[in-house]
Amino acid sequence: MTDMASAGWTAAARTIFLDTLALSGDVARSAEAAGRTPASAYALRRHDPAFADGWEEALDSAYARLEDELLARAIDVNAREVGTFDQALALKMLARHETRRARPNAPREAMPRMASMAEVEQALLGKLAALGKRLPAKA
Repeated sequence: MTDMASAGWTAAARTIFLDTLALSGDVARSAEAAGRTPASAYALRRHDPAFADGWEEALDSAYARLEDELLARAIDVNAREVGTFDQALALKMLARHETRRARPNAPREAMPRMASMAEVEQALLGKLAALGKRLPAKA
């Protein structure tokens, strides 16, 4: 893959990103660890099916860790230190994840693609040309 989405995403950067994502579930933290931006990670995911599959596997791993934590807390509340762990939020996140897994062909959520200035100008010029054709000619 040689397009803009893969620029700078070496095999090492991809591995670091996916490993960090599997541990943290945090795209921003994972991108930072890989020396990349979250936007570039989302772009790569949109354009590289293998990376997108690795991303899904990493998130599955992160959610499995979350399930393990919730299960441990449900069985023995003294099993973990009391901290800032938000169990209600964790349960909501798991429910959301299960919904996504139940719809494997649903489109992946991602940051919207930002159009270049040239693309915006071209789209506007096309719309103006179409509008000009629809307006009656002045005599």
